[in-house]
Amino acid sequence: MFSEFYKPSSVQEAVSLRSRLALSAYLGGGTILNTLTYTKEVPEEEQAQALISLSALDLKKIELTDSQLIIGAGLTHQELLESDKVFPAIKEAAAYMVNRNIRNMATVGGNVALRASTCNLASMLLALEAQVELMKADGTTSIVSIADYNANGHPQDLILSIRVSSERGARKFASRRYVRTQNDISILAAYAVVKGESDKIEDINLVMSGVAAHPMRLTQIEKNLKGATLPKRDDLVEQIRPLLHPLADIRGGVAFKREVGAQIAAWTIYKAFGQL
Repeated sequence: MFSEFYKPSSVQEAVSLRSRLALSAYLGGGTILNTLTYTKEVPEEEQAQALISLSALDLKKIELTDSQLIIGAGLTHQELLESDKVFPAIKEAAAYMVNRNIRNMATVGGNVALRASTCNLASMLLALEAQVELMKADGTTSIVSIADYNANGHPQDLILSIRVSSERGARKFASRRYVRTQNDISILAAYAVVKGESDKIEDINLVMSGVAAHPMRLTQIEKNLKGATLPKRDDLVEQIRPLLHPLADIRGGVAFKREVGAQIAAWTIYKAFGQL
C-alpha cells in the first residue's frame, strides 16, 4: 500500500507534492488512512501509495474575532474541546468523535476532507454554514462554502482552515445521534442551528447525517419552517420521513433508518427551540 513518505516543511511544498504524485494523500491524524477500513472501502488501484505528512506545517491556528472563528485544519478534536474560543455547537459535535484516544489524533481538516455522512463535526459545520480555506497547487488560496466542498470535493487542494461567522456561532442549536455503542460512529445524527422562537421561526438550518453519501441539509424543511410556528412533533416527523433516503447496511435497513432519522431530526428541532 504505502511505499513513499514525505514530510514537507511548507504548505506550498505539500500541495506541489500532492499535484505531482498521482496516488498520494495528505496525512493529518491518520485515523482513516491507518485503518483496515481504508483498504476495504477504497479500490486497490485508487489507494494512496505516497503519504504527505502535514505534521511540520503550521495548521493549528485558532482565532476568534468579532466577525468570525478561524480554526486551523491541523487542530485535533480534543484541542477544539479544550479551547475557550470555540463555539458550543462545534464542541458538542467534536465530542461525538468516538473516544479521547481518537479525538487526540483526528483533525478538523481530515474530518471535513473525508466528506463522509458519518462525520459529526463536518455535519455541524454545514449547519453553521462554515467556509473552507484551500491552498491550490499554484500557490493561490480560495475560500469555498462547506456545502460546495461536500458536493464537489477538492482532493488536490490542502485545507488550511475552517471559518464560521460569529453571528451563526452564537445562535441556538441542538444535535442528537443514534449509535450502537458510545465507542462507535454515528449511524444517524441530526443538527439544528436556529434563530427566533418556537412561535415565530426566523431561520433554521437542519442537517442530517447517515441518510446520504455526504451530510445533507434538509432545505425543504427549512423553507417550510421559516417564518412559521413550530408544528407538532408528529407532524414534523411526517414531513421529514419521505425526504430521507438512507442505504441499508449492517447497521440497519432503509425503513428503520428513515424512521429513526425522522424522529431524531424532529427531536433536535424541538430541543433547539427550548421545547424539551
